Amino acid sequence: MKVFGLICLLYLSLDVSGKVFYVREDGRKGECVLLQYKPGGKKVAMSPIKAPVAKMQEDALSGLIGTIGKSATLSMHSMNAIKAFAGTMANIAPKLGPCLGVFGAAFGMLDAFTKPKLSDVLGAVNKAIGKLTDEVNDRLESMKGYVDEKVIEMERDLTKREYQHLFDMLEECAKKFDKHSADRCMENTDTIQDAAYAKFAIFAEEINAGDIDDYKIKRIEMNLLTFRNYVLLRLMTMKALMETYDSDDKPEHAEGMKRNIKQDVERYIKYVNRAYELIRKHHLVSNTFRSTMKCDSLSEVNEGTWPFKVHTADRTTCKCYIDPMLKNNEDAKCALQLTLRADGKSVYRSYLVSRNNNKEAAPQVARQILRPAVNRYLEALGKAIENYWTSEVLSLIPDWEKVAGI
Repeated sequence: MKVFGLICLLYLSLDVSGKVFYVREDGRKGECVLLQYKPGGKKVAMSPIKAPVAKMQEDALSGLIGTIGKSATLSMHSMNAIKAFAGTMANIAPKLGPCLGVFGAAFGMLDAFTKPKLSDVLGAVNKAIGKLTDEVNDRLESMKGYVDEKVIEMERDLTKREYQHLFDMLEECAKKFDKHSADRCMENTDTIQDAAYAKFAIFAEEINAGDIDDYKIKRIEMNLLTFRNYVLLRLMTMKALMETYDSDDKPEHAEGMKRNIKQDVERYIKYVNRAYELIRKHHLVSNTFRSTMKCDSLSEVNEGTWPFKVHTADRTTCKCYIDPMLKNNEDAKCALQLTLRADGKSVYRSYLVSRNNNKEAAPQVARQILRPAVNRYLEALGKAIENYWTSEVLSLIPDWEKVAGI
C-alpha cells in the first residue's frame, strides 16, 4: 500500500510539474561541435605541437644556458660563426656578443656567414625580430571581429615600437667603442626594460586578484605572445649583464643580478600561469548555452490534403553560444533545428518540460538535447586551449627556469 501511494505521488508530481512534448531533431549548424581554438578563429591541432617560433625561442634559450650544442635547429656552421663573432667582441662586449649571435642563429639568420661582422649579426638579429613581429601581426590580423580593431592597433604598436625600441637599445650597446661604455649601456638598458614590465604584462594586478572581465581576457589572449617575446629579451639582457659582472670579477654585482633574474623569472611564470588559468576559466563556462538559448518564431506544419489540412507540428531553430568568449560572433552560435508535434510518432522523442506550449517548450527541449554535446565540446575546448598555449608559451617555462637557475 505504501509503495502504491509513493507511485501515485510520483505520478502526480510529474503531472503537475510539466508536459510531454514530442520532438524531432532536424539538424545542427554552427559551433555545436568544437572545430577550433585560436583567439580570432583559425584552427588548431588537437594534439600537442611545438609552434615554430616558440621552438626557435627554445633554441635561443638553450644557448643562453650554455647548452647550445644540444640545440636541434642550430647547425655546426652557426655555432662556429657565433664563436668567431664572440672573438671580435672580446674587448667591448664579450658576453653580449654571443647572446646576440645565439638569438640570430636560433632563428636561422646566421647560416650564410663564416666570420660574421657586427653588422652581419645585428642584421640577423633584426631579421629574427621580424619573425617575432610577423607572428604577432598574423595573430592580431586573425583576431579582427574578436577584439576591437582599435585595440588591435594598440597591440601592433606595442610590438612595432616599444618592443623594437627595447631591442634597439640592446643592439646599441654592442656598437660602443669601449667596454666601459658598453657595460654602462647594458645597465641602463636593463633598467629601462625592467621598467617596461607593466606595458607587456597587461592587467597584472587583476590577473593576480582573479577579478577580470571577458574583454580583458581577450586582450590577454592577444598580448601573451608579445609578453613571451619580452621575456626572451629580458633574459638575454640580464644573462649578458650577469656574466659581464662575473668575468669582471664583481661577485657582488653578479650575485645581485643572479637574484634579479630569479625573482623576475618567478614573476613572469606566475603571470603566464595565472593568465592561462583565467583564459581557461572564461572559456569553459558550462551554463552559457542555457543562458543564451533563444528560438526563432514557430513555423507551422500543416499535414493532410486540402482543404482538410491540419496544423500538426511546429518547426523552429534554437540558437545559443557554448563558449561565452564568442558572444559577439554570430557565426559562432550553435543552431539546433527542431520539429515539435502533438502526437508521438516513432521518429520523435518525448521530452517532459515545465511549459504548456511549443513556443515556450522549444528552448527547454533544445537545452536537454544539447547538454551531452556541450559537455563534449567543453572537454575538447579545454584540451585545445591547453595544447595551444603549451605550444606557444607554457613549454618555454622550463627553459626560463634553467636560465634563472631555478
